[in-house]
Amino acid sequence: MLGKLPRREREIMEVLCSISKGTVADILDAMPDPPSYSAVRTILARLEAKKYVRRRSDVHAHVYEPADDSRQIQESTLKSLVDMLFGGSAVSAATALMNLTDRVDEEELEELQRVIERARARR
Repeated sequence: MLGKLPRREREIMEVLCSISKGTVADILDAMPDPPSYSAVRTILARLEAKKYVRRRSDVHAHVYEPADDSRQIQESTLKSLVDMLFGGSAVSAATALMNLTDRVDEEELEELQRVIERARARR
């Protein structure tokens, strides 16, 4: 879903998902290398036309929020990243993620084990 969006649209969607909802100013504040205020407004209008975001009017500004469930957006974005960076290999991506951290608690390890068992059952 998000992988098919142009870079700036995807970046703004990712920021909007991370903050749940916000104004243009909120989005600008959350971006490491933001475009101009008017560019963000234009991009949000395009995303709204594509049905990726919803807009509601507040007393002082428009408030934007993702139109889809953030979990769907996260999964779509992650799938695009796995395809791009790991040739579609979820195992390679998971291994790389596990190597990035120094500590994993027991609960997280148990969840990983459950995911592995479900994957084995689907074969």
